[in-house]
Amino acid sequence: MTFERVNIFKYLGTLITTLNDTSAEINNSITLANRSYFGMMNMLKVKNINSKHKVTMYKTLIKPVLMCGTETWVLSKVDELRLGVFERKMIRRIYGPICEEAVWRSRYNEELYRLYDEADLVTTIKDNHDKMGGTCNVNAR
Repeated sequence: MTFERVNIFKYLGTLITTLNDTSAEINNSITLANRSYFGMMNMLKVKNINSKHKVTMYKTLIKPVLMCGTETWVLSKVDELRLGVFERKMIRRIYGPICEEAVWRSRYNEELYRLYDEADLVTTIKDNHDKMGGTCNVNAR
């Protein structure tokens, strides 16, 4: 019996590469979470749904899709930036723009995190790694 040699395959829901690169898995998780987001986008756009309820929908329906398998991720700076961009996109959709002096603008990152009032994704992932006793930063080795 012979086995075919492959560069990438999925095992128990996790992408395994020959280079043991978790960036492919992180990109895949972001893509899946994006699909969840686009499936719910109409609900997140509705103006008569309270932002508190939209945050609950994000935390229960989108964020778990992204967080699945994070225990095994080794985060590089690029991965951290991509995760942050994705999270801010979600929070911007939930809280929407702000009107200052009759001009609408997107909220700044600090404003978003102040409104969201929870730890960002990267911090949450790193805290989960600390609880599990693993490392999550390439530079920490």
